[in-house]
Amino acid sequence: MNICQTKKIYFVDFSVHSIEEVLENTKYLKAQDAVVIRRYHDAYKEYISKIITKCRAKKIKIFSHFQNNNPHDILHFASSFKNSVFKLKSISFHSIYDLKRLKILQPHFVFISPIFRTKTHTGAKPIGKIQAFVLAKMIKNLSPKTEIFLLGGMKLELFRKIKKLDYNNLFQGYAGIREVFPPSKITRRPS
Repeated sequence: MNICQTKKIYFVDFSVHSIEEVLENTKYLKAQDAVVIRRYHDAYKEYISKIITKCRAKKIKIFSHFQNNNPHDILHFASSFKNSVFKLKSISFHSIYDLKRLKILQPHFVFISPIFRTKTHTGAKPIGKIQAFVLAKMIKNLSPKTEIFLLGGMKLELFRKIKKLDYNNLFQGYAGIREVFPPSKITRRPS
C-alpha cells in the first residue's frame, strides 16, 4: 500500500484533542488524507468508532491501535506495542532502540518523532533533522519499502526544507497533531 499521495496526516492524540474537536476537524479532511488514532484507554472506543465511521464515509485512510475488519485500515503501534500478525502496520519511532521493534513488526509505515519541540508534548526531547536522517537511513537499510513520515513540530514549510536535503527520498511525508489544518479552520481547546 502506498500513501505517498496523502496530503494530510492528522495525528489524533486524546491527551491534546477532545472528541468534539476531532469530529469537527475531520470535516476538513478529504479522501487523499489519513488519520492516525492513538487510543490510550478503552473509554474512548465508542468515540473512536464514531471517528472511524465518519472517516470511512469520506474514504480517509485510518491508522489505529485496535483491529478493524476493514482492509483499508492500518494497525498503528505506539512504543508500548510489540507484536502483531496484521498485514498493514505502522509504528511510532523515537530512537535507535526502536530498530528492534522495526525488525519484529516489519511495518509498512513509520512515524519518526518528535523532530522539533511541540506544544502538545512539552517534555519530549526533539531529535532534530540530522538525527531524523540518520534514523531514516537505518530504517531504509533494514526495511527498504517502509514509508517514513516525520512528526513533532512539523509544518508544511519545515517539511519542504527537509525534503530539499532528502536526496535519497527517505521521507514520504509528515504528520501533525495540531499543524495539519489552516489556523482559521482548526478547532482547538484553549492551551
